[in-house]
This record gives sequence, C-alpha cells and structure tokens, in this order.
Amino acid sequence: MILGHELALTGVLVKRAKVVLDFKPVLDSNGVVLIPTWTGVSFQFYFVNKKERIMKRIVIAVLVLLMAAPFAMAKDFGGAEIPDTVTIEGAKLTFNGAGIRKKLKFVKVYAAALFLENKSSDAEKILNADEPMMIRMVFIRGKITPQQLIDSWNESFTAITNNNTAPWQEQIDKFNACFASDTVEGQTYDMAYLPAKGLVVYLDGKEKATIPGKEFKNMVFSIWLGKGPMDGNMEDLKEDMLGK
Repeated sequence: MILGHELALTGVLVKRAKVVLDFKPVLDSNGVVLIPTWTGVSFQFYFVNKKERIMKRIVIAVLVLLMAAPFAMAKDFGGAEIPDTVTIEGAKLTFNGAGIRKKLKFVKVYAAALFLENKSSDAEKILNADEPMMIRMVFIRGKITPQQLIDSWNESFTAITNNNTAPWQEQIDKFNACFASDTVEGQTYDMAYLPAKGLVVYLDGKEKATIPGKEFKNMVFSIWLGKGPMDGNMEDLKEDMLGK
C-alpha cells in the first residue's frame, strides 16, 4: 500500500512510504526497510537526499520507539497508572491484579494493585505466605481527610479481629499515623511486606513507617484480601486484585 502524500520527518523529506506485509529486511542505496517483528509489517522509505544516512537512522529509531511504546505503557485504572513490575529493596514483584475502590458504586476513590513474587489467585495462600509482596494504592479522588481514612481502616481492623483490636493497638496507631494529610489526586501509598523488616509503608516513594511482624501484615492485607464482611464494591476489588 502506497501512502498518497509526502511526509516530513525530523527535517528530511520522505518522498513516499510503502507498507509491506511479510517482507524480508532489505538495505540498499535507495532506502531502508524496517520490519517490526511483532507484527510482520514492514515500512520502506524513499528519501530524497540519499546521503543523509544518520538522519535516516534517527527516523527509523523514532519509529521503533513509537511502535514499541504501547507495549511498555503502564496499565491504567481510572486514570491511575499501575506498572507491570516493581522492585522494593531488591525484591522484584510482578503485577497480580488491580481494580478501583468505589463508594456508592460510582465514586472512584483509589486504584489498588497487588504485586507478588509469583502470581496467585488464592487469597488465603497469599496472606499466609512469608515472602515479599506489596499493595499499592493510587488515589483517584483528592481531599479525603485523614480521619475519613483512619475511620475506614479502624472499621476494617475491628471486623478482622472480631472486635478485639486491643492487642494490636500500637501497630494500628503507627499504621494510621501514615495517613496524616488530605489525599491528593495521583498520591501513591505502598504497603510492602519484607520478611526481614515487616510491613513498610511508603508515601510517594518515601518511607513513612516500618511495623515488624508477619501477623500485622496479614491484618493490613486482609483489608483487601480477607474473608471479613465487605460491601459489594470491595468484594469486586478483591476479585480484581486476585486477577480473577
């Protein structure tokens, strides 16, 4: 297929461009053929000025980057971008699943994503595992007050402990103290479990608190992955984070 118009790329006039299917790479004095192996589609450009070899390479490099970009893009959940992998203190974790926490079924509050060393859809197995893992929250809605968040966490902790939060109050207070200001759109909280340290809470990449012990990690992760009473939207979020 011949494109019916001239193209100007990075200052070099391209007289015409041809799209070829299942075409083998060719490099000659008339131009360069570029074949993106992931589609099998090739592009052949005929340059007016054949001596500008360096500029041709730049044009081709730009095209390769543009064509590869969609495959490298982060996943989008309600405007919150979630990467395919994260590395926390040397532990490489893979995206397992993500979804959006909603109120009243239509108010988007935050996107939550689960990262594991190995993908799993078994919530109980994840909670019991003593290995690196992380939950990332990216706020879609701003101006949520600290008290609103803390009330929500405390409600969850009360349900998870069957109304017996007293043995965990010190850890709960330390966790709640990480949420000390109104949320901002795009603000990111990471709750990473590292067996050698415990639960580490990060705000926009900066460490806010470290709370030792796997047991408290289980409590926090149970907010999203536990069996306790959840509203319908939270249950849907759990399923999404488990990749179901």
